[in-house]
Amino acid sequence: MDKSAALKLLEVYEKRILDCSEEVGLTKDNACEMLNGNPTNEYDSLAHAFTMLPRMRLMICSDVEKFCRWLGFVQAILWFENRYTVEELKDHNRAVFAGKTGVIFDNGHSPHSSEDEEGYGGK
Repeated sequence: MDKSAALKLLEVYEKRILDCSEEVGLTKDNACEMLNGNPTNEYDSLAHAFTMLPRMRLMICSDVEKFCRWLGFVQAILWFENRYTVEELKDHNRAVFAGKTGVIFDNGHSPHSSEDEEGYGGK
């Protein structure tokens, strides 16, 4: 696992979650308060994923298996909430686990064409 690529990926996910949650006021400072323990809308699940990211940064060095499980959970939320396609998430994993750091993200996106995004109807 390329730890620097993993850290960069977490930064990208953090930015994506904050950007798409702007309308409800999710910030770094209030993410924990926004969780009510019972996800009832997309912002609850995104807030939960967001609160996982800082702890994941610590896991990269201490517990890689747990980091991988948590990464999969965060990615599942991002996919379910239509923030990334499965192909984009696969590209992210290739960058982290195969050391293909050139794959990662300009402006938080994997290198897919705009046609791919339009066909996906992505947010």
